[in-house]
Amino acid sequence: MQHGNGAAAGRILLVEDDPQIADYIMSGLAEEGFTVDRAENGRDGLFLATDSEFDLVVLDRMLPGMDGLALLKAMRASEMATPVIMLSALASTDDRIAGLTAGADDYLGKPFSFAELLARIQALLRRAAGGGRQAQETTLRCADLELDRLTRQVRCGTRKIDDGEEQALFHTVHGAGYRLASD
Repeated sequence: MQHGNGAAAGRILLVEDDPQIADYIMSGLAEEGFTVDRAENGRDGLFLATDSEFDLVVLDRMLPGMDGLALLKAMRASEMATPVIMLSALASTDDRIAGLTAGADDYLGKPFSFAELLARIQALLRRAAGGGRQAQETTLRCADLELDRLTRQVRCGTRKIDDGEEQALFHTVHGAGYRLASD
């Protein structure tokens, strides 16, 4: 994902009925290399969201035709995992909770700065692409020796090695991990 150089950074669906806000967001995202499709009401937004693939949805909460919460609930009911940032002038704690509970991944109150919206979009896209913390591999391997750090079991090939073996191969190094040695 590259930004700011005209290379495609991702495809975003913007569901926003206010033309000034929509133009502001669309121009900024285009400058950052995103492809942006826009729906002006909730019904069109739901159609686009379910008919095409997007990397992220920026969703206004108060929309004509179908409000943003109903649209979001419909997306989540159809098991769409696309990240969603909800935008709204309704920014009380209860409003934010309602949006997040309905399935939004983030909630940004209006007015907002484009820089903050962009940072939130980039963070969600990193997470969606696996750029967040990855699950750590729990098994250490050296040739046919394996140590599972969770179960603390050691195997040589298919044979389980007990701690009572004549020669210890894996040694615990306090505060650092493990050391493989034959001494």
